[in-house]
This record gives sequence, structure tokens and C-alpha cells, in this order.
Amino acid sequence: MKLTASLSLLSAIALTAPGSGAIVSTFSVDFHGDFQPDTLSPTDVAGVIPTTNWIPAYGATGGTSGLTNTGIGGTIFVGWNGPITGTIGGSASSNPDEDMMEGYIGGYLDAAGAVQVATVQVATLNLAALGWDFYDLYVYSDQGMTPPNVGLITRVGAPDPVTTLNHLEHPLGYGAGAPGYLDSGVFPDGNHVKYSGLTAPVFSLVAGPDSGSGSTAINGFEIVGHKNIPEPSTSLVVILGAGLLAIRRKRV
Repeated sequence: MKLTASLSLLSAIALTAPGSGAIVSTFSVDFHGDFQPDTLSPTDVAGVIPTTNWIPAYGATGGTSGLTNTGIGGTIFVGWNGPITGTIGGSASSNPDEDMMEGYIGGYLDAAGAVQVATVQVATLNLAALGWDFYDLYVYSDQGMTPPNVGLITRVGAPDPVTTLNHLEHPLGYGAGAPGYLDSGVFPDGNHVKYSGLTAPVFSLVAGPDSGSGSTAINGFEIVGHKNIPEPSTSLVVILGAGLLAIRRKRV
């Protein structure tokens, strides 16, 4: 009786054990705007999830295409339009992370008080071809402006819900004293926002300030593809269950 109960419990654990995602590959774009003093080489590593092969996106408006870092999944299209562009500086001592955060496109509040938004379009993420079950999206935004400067960055793409994240830029700016990457969804101010567990093959980003704020930048973005894998606990439960069954057979 006790053995049967133990096996039932193990079965329940096996069915409800959570999964986790292993990183398969990444696709990353660095917006240069009208000028970026320092550029990334293909081997430079940058981003919250460190990755190479950042694709440069030049100018205020344009379109580019490229492959994932592993060269699988075909072409991913990226288009963009930024009413304003610029740079947050650059120095001889800068590192790849700082370089990526220099140039930007952005939305702003014009003289008439109307919000002019920056937009980014991404298509088409073929998750099956990429070997992804889902992906996380990191959008980098930092102009080094002193708060209050609350930005709104909206991600639109079915079947994922439309999500708007508030972004309060770090007053020091990345590379000018800010301690690395800070998620605006976790810290009072930061230099990126994160959207998790996405599956949309096509999505758009819309960035602009809220009422009374100056501007909102998009310095770059990073798509990190994940593959679901079972937790080690699931495999352990299966092994334990098999062992208990073997013991039960011997006793019978």
C-alpha cells in the first residue's frame, strides 16, 4: 500500500515538474542612428546575454536582414523608423557594451506637445526552423538623460499580448557610471527592458515618451531563443520510479 502511494506521488511529481529553457541562439541589432563613434566587430561580445555578431542598423530609417548567430533559420527582416537619432558619446576606453549603447533611434515630444514615436518591425521568426520553443526580447534604451524622463516601450505581436513597459533612464547612462545593465522593470531606473516567453513570428516595437517627458531611445535589441528542456528532477523521478518498481517485483 505504501509502495503504491509512493509511486503515485512520484508520477504526479513527474507530470508537474517545471521545465526550463536552454539558450539555442541569438539575433541582435545595434542601432547606429546618424552617428555612432565606436562600432562593434563581429567578434565583440555585448548584451545582457553575451553574444557576438551584432548587426549594425545605420541611419534614422531603413531595413536590414541577417541570420542568427548560428546561421540557421533563414533570414530575419528588421525595419525601423526613428524621428530622432543621435549618440550618447564614446571614448577611447569604451568596451563593446558601451559601444552598442552609443547610437540610437528615438521617439520624442515635439514642440506642439504631440508624441512622435520610433518604430521597429521584425519578421519572420520561424521558431521551428530556428530550433526555438520561445524567445526573450531585450530592448536597450539609454540616452544618459536625468530623470524624470519616463519612456513607454510597447511590444505588439500576436499571439503574445500587447505589452507596454515603463522605462526610466538611468541618470548616468551606460558607460558613464551606471553599474552595467539594469532592467527598468526591476530597478527604479535602468537601461533596458525585457519581454519574456514570446512566441510571435512577427512583432513591432513602439517607443515614445509619456506626457511631459522628452524622448525615448532604442539603442539596440537582442532576441534570445530558448528550447524547453525538462528539469533534472523529472529524470530523477523516472529513475526513482523504476527503482521502486524493481523492488516491488522482487518482493512479489
